[in-house]
Amino acid sequence: MNEEFFDIVSSYYDDMIGFEAALDRRTEALRNIISPDYKNAADFGCGTGLDSISLNRLGLKVSAFDISPGMIAEAELNARKYAPEIRFHNISVTAVPESFYNSFDVAVSLGNTISNIPFTEISAAVNKLYAVLKSGGRLVIQVLNYSALREKNERILNITHKDDTYFIRFYDFLENHINFNILKFNSGNSSKRSLVTTPLYPYTQERLITLLLTNNFRNVASCGSLAMEAFDKKTSRDLVLSAYK
Repeated sequence: MNEEFFDIVSSYYDDMIGFEAALDRRTEALRNIISPDYKNAADFGCGTGLDSISLNRLGLKVSAFDISPGMIAEAELNARKYAPEIRFHNISVTAVPESFYNSFDVAVSLGNTISNIPFTEISAAVNKLYAVLKSGGRLVIQVLNYSALREKNERILNITHKDDTYFIRFYDFLENHINFNILKFNSGNSSKRSLVTTPLYPYTQERLITLLLTNNFRNVASCGSLAMEAFDKKTSRDLVLSAYK
């Protein structure tokens, strides 16, 4: 199950991504999407708090949401160090209550979070993303560019390590979805290893744009990264969609 996968990964996620260095990079990247008049932000699929803390560092009041209790617990620990005023909620995007409707100037769902939502639930999720925004509010979604990923058939996402612990993130390409795997092992003792897997749903540019327009978003634009360079279906690593309520 997706929730169980992230509960397991939460205990070593920050070591795997190099949280502190990633925080500085993400803060600078998010400057590209933050307008001076934004006051309130929502972060859906907040993980251990990387984007939530980055948004707070840029001056926004942040509410953060994640389906994984383990990720929320780690995010709260990180927030105590960097941004203690962030409010975290152990809620999936499809279950966000009406008390959050019309509340945010900007909502983000980065780090491929949307791809964890099954095909049967994605329309309801996009509807919720629309509902939580104020009139004129902005949504920014970041997913992998699955068109290029499948074309290149590159199974290994990356290999990172902290001290003697190594992390290999890789894919299995299946007919209707992609399995995302994390292999964790100790270089000095190969028997100390673990493998966890969760499905990803490969939403394409065309499908996401259709979903956004169907759910009343306007001014939908595609970019190749948070730096907002042009999107190339064949070469861009990521797909970033921006839309307004």
